[in-house]
Amino acid sequence: MMSESSLTYTYRNGEKVLLEKQPDEFVVRALPETLKSLGIEDAEQVSSASSRVTTRTADLEPLMSRSRLLAPTHHAYYESESGEEFLITDRLFVTFHDPLLAEEVGAFAGKYGLLLRETYSERDYLFQLTNHTGMNPVKLVVKLMEEEPLVALAEHDLNQRMNTYQFSLPADPAYARQWHLHTRFGHAAFDPSASSRCEEAWQQLLHFGSADVAIGVTDDGCKLNHPDFDSPGKFAAWGYMRGERLITNIDIDANPAEMYLPGANHGTSCAGVIAAELDGALTVGAAPGCRLLPVQWESSGPLLFISDSKMMTVLNFIQDKVDILSNSWGGSPTSSWSTPVINRIRQLAVNGGRRSCGILFCGRPAMKTAQSSMMQRLTFPLMMAGSGNPGVLDLGRSTQVTPVP
Repeated sequence: MMSESSLTYTYRNGEKVLLEKQPDEFVVRALPETLKSLGIEDAEQVSSASSRVTTRTADLEPLMSRSRLLAPTHHAYYESESGEEFLITDRLFVTFHDPLLAEEVGAFAGKYGLLLRETYSERDYLFQLTNHTGMNPVKLVVKLMEEEPLVALAEHDLNQRMNTYQFSLPADPAYARQWHLHTRFGHAAFDPSASSRCEEAWQQLLHFGSADVAIGVTDDGCKLNHPDFDSPGKFAAWGYMRGERLITNIDIDANPAEMYLPGANHGTSCAGVIAAELDGALTVGAAPGCRLLPVQWESSGPLLFISDSKMMTVLNFIQDKVDILSNSWGGSPTSSWSTPVINRIRQLAVNGGRRSCGILFCGRPAMKTAQSSMMQRLTFPLMMAGSGNPGVLDLGRSTQVTPVP
């Protein structure tokens, strides 16, 4: 059981979040290979650039002092109620009550020893703590929320490790066995109502999707030279995160080979289910005539390394390039996003996209591990049933024996 001294709180989306500070763990912005130079062996990568170190309780503070000589270092926190990791960084989102002049923003940053990293709007900013801040990010968020009259919202740029959800594609490339696209799959266990009936939609449209429609896929990458994506112009664009930078296809140092890492096949599979081409080879996607825009998150095995600010970077990239954005991943059991991210998604759902008519956001909700497999409450607001948000479409998934809701 945690002692009272290990309990603290911060804010997320304007609400208090109770935290537990681990007595034997800390997080440092350095990868495990780098930490070995300090003799630190028990380190686990938790983002594209940081690691969580486990040590003896008696060694925690001395080891953190050594680590601070290398890179920003913080205690490790977990949400008190759920036990989920709460991976703070040295960056904060700040939303002011009113627009400020540049000089006023600079004075605010100087008051708290902060470095301005990004300006998202006339009220929304991303700041980074420095050695002059004089307190850790958790305490600073509380201070800004409770004592600073200029601030409407302050919250962490959290790192989040998202799980990809693996699924198996048919081994036989024959279209007849792709039960999710039609209702003619002859098997005793197959329920025709589980099909998405794409074949009927194609017949109604008299085509297989339009190249004027671009579908974004954020995941662990995409094999751009895959034979199911080899028609000219199949990709509207592409990009991959490296640290805090999104490298896109128009950048001079972009390398298309970086979009695929051996063993990281979830994103390629998702892209194939969406828009694998109608070319007589391998499989067929639900919208084979549409174009794709894949974005690769940095990853390790099934874990994707995503932060609020990285999500903002991707949203700003795709804002006028896609009609649909697929995110087939999620935290377990839930994941939450900062208010600036949520507001940006709401905005793009209304007037974003290639035609300024809104982007349809699709995501994979967290599922209970119980046999009922019922959806838990989603914290991604544009996918909450009955949320009342404009641009919302509530979606579900099915197996071959489960009717589509």
